[in-house]
Formats: sequence, C-alpha cells, structure tokens
Amino acid sequence: MSTPIGKLAVSAAAIASLTGISAAHAGAIFVPGYGPQAQARAGAFMVKADDVSALVHNPAGLAGAEGNMLQLGSNFISMSLSFQREGTYRPTGEDDEPSYVGEPFPEVTDQTDPAVGFAGFQAVPLIGFATDLGDPDSPLRLAAGVITPHGFPERNFAADYEFSQSPAQGRAEAPPPQRYDVMEQAALKGGPTVGAAYQITDDLDVGGRFTWGIAHISARAYVWGIRNYEEYIGRDGYFDVEGWDYFVPNFGLGARYRPSSSWEIGASYSSSARASAQGEGAAVLGYDLGFEGEQDFIRPVADDEATCAPGGELDALKTCVTFKLPQSLGAGARWIWEDEGRERADIEFDIKWENWSSGTASDYELIVDGESGLTGLPMRDQRLRHHFRDTFSFRLGGSYLFPMGDGRGLVASAGAAYDTAAAPTQYTRLDIDGNSKTTLAAGLSYVTPRLRVDAGGGAVLQPDRRVEACQTDTSQPSCDGGDSPPTMAQREQPDPIQPLRDRTNQFQSPFNAGEYSSGYTLMSVGVTTWF
Repeated sequence: MSTPIGKLAVSAAAIASLTGISAAHAGAIFVPGYGPQAQARAGAFMVKADDVSALVHNPAGLAGAEGNMLQLGSNFISMSLSFQREGTYRPTGEDDEPSYVGEPFPEVTDQTDPAVGFAGFQAVPLIGFATDLGDPDSPLRLAAGVITPHGFPERNFAADYEFSQSPAQGRAEAPPPQRYDVMEQAALKGGPTVGAAYQITDDLDVGGRFTWGIAHISARAYVWGIRNYEEYIGRDGYFDVEGWDYFVPNFGLGARYRPSSSWEIGASYSSSARASAQGEGAAVLGYDLGFEGEQDFIRPVADDEATCAPGGELDALKTCVTFKLPQSLGAGARWIWEDEGRERADIEFDIKWENWSSGTASDYELIVDGESGLTGLPMRDQRLRHHFRDTFSFRLGGSYLFPMGDGRGLVASAGAAYDTAAAPTQYTRLDIDGNSKTTLAAGLSYVTPRLRVDAGGGAVLQPDRRVEACQTDTSQPSCDGGDSPPTMAQREQPDPIQPLRDRTNQFQSPFNAGEYSSGYTLMSVGVTTWF
C-alpha cells in the first residue's frame, strides 16, 4: 500500500523573478546593466545615472534632468543553460522494470522561447519620463516609469513530458533527470515607479523612488509523493500553479556629490521587498500513489482549515508562495574629463552589496490548501532551499565622445563587471541563477541637443560548475554516512520536496549532482528625447 502524496511545490526561480521590482539587483537573479546606457557600461552607471534609468541605479541622478525627458528602450537577454546529471536511472523495484533503468541521465538544455522578445531573447523594456516642471532653475525634478527586472526568469525543460504510465498501460519515455528542480516557469511583471530628486547645493543631489510591483507567475514542479530514493515516476506528483501579487512595494534612496569639476561620488540603497503570490493550482499524481487499486488525488481542505485562502476546488487548489528580494547598498566614483564646457569622457567604478543570505531571499515558503482524497492526510507547508549567501559586485565602465559639430557626436562606451556567486557550488541549481558572472559590454550612441540613440551588446560569462554526487537509499539515508540525515540547515545540497513530511524533517536525497554550463548574450537599443 502506498501513502498518498502531500504538499506539492512551485518552482523557485519563477517566484524570484515574478516580483517585477528592484531591478538593480544582480548577484543571484539579475544581469548587470539595466537600460541601454548602463548595459553598454556593464552596469557602471550608479554615479553617472543621467537618464530615466536613474530610477533604478540612483534616483539622485534625476537632478540633472533638463526640460522634459522621454526615454523608450529595451535590453534583450538570451540565456544558455545546460545540465548533465551524474549517474544513471535507478531500479524502481517493480516486477517489470522500465527499459531506461541503468541508462545514463541525458543532458538537458533550456528551450525557452520568451513570450516577450524574439529569437530566444527576453525583452526588458524601459519606459520613462522626467521633468524639471518647466523651471530649469528649480532644484526639484520628478520622474515616472515602468521598471522590469533585468533578468531571464523563464525556463522550459521538457515541459511537454507526459506523466509516465503504469506497466499495464504501456511505458512513457524516461522522466526528465532535472524534474525535481524545474520543468517549466514563466513570469510577467511590471513595476510602475515614481521618483524625485532635489539639488540641495550646486554640488550635492539627493533622490528617492517608490515602486509598486505587480506580479504574475505560472510554473510546474515535481515532488516526491512518498519516500522515493529510486526516483520512481509512479510515486511522483507534479503541481501546476498560477498566482498574482498586486502590491509588492519597494523603495530606493540615492545621493551624488561633486567634490570637484573632475570627480563625482555617489551611493544608492534599495530596500528589501516581500512578495506573497496567491493563486490556484492543480495536482497530478503518479499511478502508484494510492491503495487497493485506487489512485489517490488531491482535494481542497475545508474553508475553516485553509491556511492560504478559502474557496479551493478540486482543480483549483488555493496556493500561496512567499519570497523576498534582498536589500542592497552600493557606492561608486566617477572621473570626468571636460573640454570646452562639454563632457568628453568619463570612467566610473562601482561596488555593490546584496543581502541574499537574509531569510526568504534564500528560501521560499510554499503553501497549498489540499489533502489526500483517500485518507484526508493534509499537505504540509514546505520550503525551497538555496542556501544563498551575500554577494558583491565590482563594475568598471566609461564613455568617450567624438564631437561632430553643432552639438552632435558619437559616444563609444564599454565596461566590465564581476558579480560573486550567491549559491555555493554544491547548491547549484537550474531554477535560479546563483553562479558568479563576468560581464563584458560595449555600445555606441548618436547624440544631438534634442536626441540620443543608443545601441549596444555584450556577454555574461559564467564558469562551468560541477556538483559532486551523493547517493542515498534505505540502507544509507545520509550523505555523511550516518544513520540519520543531518538537519536541513546543515545539508550541503537540495533535496526533492516531500509534502507528507514537515519542512524541517525531509529525507536526504540530493538531485543536483552533475555538470552545469550557462551564460548570457546581451543587446540593447534606446531613444531619448528632450523637449
């Protein structure tokens, strides 16, 4: 007799990406360089910050806006991601073993075709407006825009896989080797943002912004129905979820100071932001989850027992996911060369700290208000673990103007950046990018007194990672060879979500061993006009 499945889980990377806020973050999820100018400088833009993307990089930069500034543009990000899991398909213990048992796990690659973008590139638009309110002598500037995270939130790994059938029904294909990590996820997000800057003195600017995040998420993830060291598909289950959070507030503060005509220094702070997505999901259970020949199913709990929300239905279980983007703090300095009263060149160096080790910025809390349809056993609250640590980024970039007369010119920009890894090597996963990043970028701009056109591109290079294997089973339930697994906090690799067990007492069975290869290709275009 098999015990029915319990709590089912949502993919973590999608939750991380859904918030649509705080695009300045880069260490664990996002790519450096939001906005066309910043991308061409590999994100070294915190002090310069002289267009509407200052809402993200440093709101104090808005103090330099003249007249009315309208900016339209987009960055484009293409991700490559592959995983060769170590090992082979394990025996299931059935009398009629599947034909794929004993075969090596196949290499899997992300096949995402983003809904917003082209040719595999995810579009990251920037739309914004800044104004001096018709008074160029006023120290106050206002701005508004729609901010989207500078990353690649979508994943598609064998999303069309058909749940394996029982021997009597005929076998389906071998299950995807990464299914406990991520199968499919998509996120639509937007962050309506308002900001203001004030020039306290001729040399000191301050600014702030407020973002109203609106988030939508859809995802699929596999879990263990019961203890399943064999990774037998008949004892798996998967869960499809769709959810919204209509209010994910976030704010930022910034300052910029000019100690001389050749130097500027700046600092920027972004608050943490907590997203609590609520929606509905549906469970599909393996053919060997049940008893006496009857397959189990998941039904909603009674309304007075609901933890997420009342009103669940059989194919629409109430689901809640909580995730926090961390606070960040950055500082930078910029050297400026002026010629005949016009900036000819600059070089900027920035440093940023991001607090990824904080609470649910690393581990995501999951609730599904459901229970076994055969026994009434409830689903237990779960947590997806990533063991993130704080990150630091270092960015160097600059620009050079080639004058063309009549206020026109060509601006060449370039930059390089390095972001430390958020995830320890043994916690490398496919669902969210915790690897280190080396960014190389360049761009070219055409400028006139009333118009600026930007175009650029680059690459994010990431080292290949190898995660060492750990094999557990009923005779050895611990990676350290002990009689019992270490506590969840002490474990060095992620385990499949096991919904029948409390989140602090899961079986140890890491699924992420193998070789990882990843990287990004970047492009950007933008137009800015003054009137």
